Amino acid sequence: MGWLKAVAAEQVSWRRMEQVFGIVRRFPWKPSVGNLHFPPEPQTRNPPPLFHRWAAEFANLLSVVMSYRVSWLATFEGCIPRRAAKLLGSHHDAAQTHKGRSISHLFSPFDRTDFVGADQITLVKQLFSKRRNTEYPEMAAIIQRLAEAHRRDGRFALEDRVLDLAIVFERLFKPRGRSIGRELEKSTAELLAVTDDEKNSIREQLRRFYKVRSAIIHGPSDERSRRLISQSEKAWQGCEPIARAALLKKIS
Repeated sequence: MGWLKAVAAEQVSWRRMEQVFGIVRRFPWKPSVGNLHFPPEPQTRNPPPLFHRWAAEFANLLSVVMSYRVSWLATFEGCIPRRAAKLLGSHHDAAQTHKGRSISHLFSPFDRTDFVGADQITLVKQLFSKRRNTEYPEMAAIIQRLAEAHRRDGRFALEDRVLDLAIVFERLFKPRGRSIGRELEKSTAELLAVTDDEKNSIREQLRRFYKVRSAIIHGPSDERSRRLISQSEKAWQGCEPIARAALLKKIS
């Protein structure tokens, strides 16, 4: 531990806490007279039929707004603690679960995560509450694609994120001509930029991004392609905020 503190003093004092998404409903605890053989009738409410899909969509939207990976582990139904079950005169029953994805392999003591701000959650709730009156139904699959890009891990995670982001841009703006990159540059700049400088900045970012995207697709065939592929992280960091801003504007 002493050697670790000398090498990485800041990192060893905390461990990464994965952003985990959950929905909690207050349990209306009301004791009643009963026994194990004749328990009282349960008064639990079942979630709506589409609850689990809504929960996953909300988690995806939260990930896009935060620009960070958000994972959901499981949802639990009908879960009553053993002690409460005895007080209620009910048999203790195992909860029904709907599993999300495992994230145990993603924990690291050398990766810091900021806490989610209350204003971010408020924004997501507002956007989600009016989803039937916006372009959200058309954007939902694109939001999921961007959220999954944030959840990528593994050897080719950076390259996969760039490809995911390219799909996001193309599904957002649906270019029809032969020069897809130029059409996307123009459409994105017109949607988001106000000044000429902002338009030029967005176009330049997308121009660089699509060079990296093409190199990833065609492979490291020469020195130029290898150099472009090595810029995958920079391409992602430069254009992910642009894609996120375009998505949020579409559903605002």
